[in-house]
Amino acid sequence: VEGRRDAERRWAAGIGAAPQYVMRQQRVCFCMQVDTVRLTVSGGRITAAVNERTGAALSTEERSWYRSVEQLFATLAAVPAAGGRIQRVLFHPTEGYPTQLAVDPIPMAVDDEVDYRTVQVQRGTP
Repeated sequence: VEGRRDAERRWAAGIGAAPQYVMRQQRVCFCMQVDTVRLTVSGGRITAAVNERTGAALSTEERSWYRSVEQLFATLAAVPAAGGRIQRVLFHPTEGYPTQLAVDPIPMAVDDEVDYRTVQVQRGTP
């Protein structure tokens, strides 16, 4: 994916170097309502997730529907390697994280496309 390595370098040299960060993300697909979720990430893993509209914490299963920045970068490599397609990827111009990652994991399947839209990432705790 064009620009990926440069984006990863910017990420690793900035917010990605922090032990913890908070991000706001939407997951757009055919399977659920689109809400913005506040994710707390420690060591590359999502440790907490709160729906900003309702204020409710997400269950472990619901949390697994979202991706940390590290997981977004991993998805950029994994989906094409497994035969899927990256439909669109945009990177934050200074921080490097993917602001949009639209994937089609199984090109001939219906309704498997997912679009991760990361609207903000910042160092620290929620």
